[in-house]
Amino acid sequence: MQPTGVPRRLRLGRGPTTAAYRIVARDAATHQLTVAVVVPRAADVEVWLESGARLTATVLGSMRDARWCRPSQGKIRCVVRLGVPQGVWTASVAKRSSAPAAIEITVTFTPA
Repeated sequence: MQPTGVPRRLRLGRGPTTAAYRIVARDAATHQLTVAVVVPRAADVEVWLESGARLTATVLGSMRDARWCRPSQGKIRCVVRLGVPQGVWTASVAKRSSAPAAIEITVTFTPA
C-alpha cells in the first residue's frame, strides 16, 4: 500500500508495459485525492484507478493532456484531483512509448 504523500517510483522496461499497486482511498466527502505523475518527456503513459467494486476512475489518458500536464525540468509533471469512494483501489500505469522510463506517482489525500 502506498502511504499518502509518499512518491512511488516505477521503472518500466522497453516497449509497452504495465504496472499496478494498491492504495487505500479515504472518504471523498472529507478528503480530496490528488495524483501527481512525473515522467521523462519521451514517455507516454496512461494512469487509472480500479476498485474491487468494478469502478474505474481515469487519472490520465495521456501525458500530452494540457489540462493537467506541464513540462518541468526535462520531464512532464501532471497533477489531477479526483473524488473516489473510500476503500482499496488498484493504481495502474500503462506505458505506451518504446523507451524504458522511470515514473514517479504520488497520491495525496487532503481534507476537503
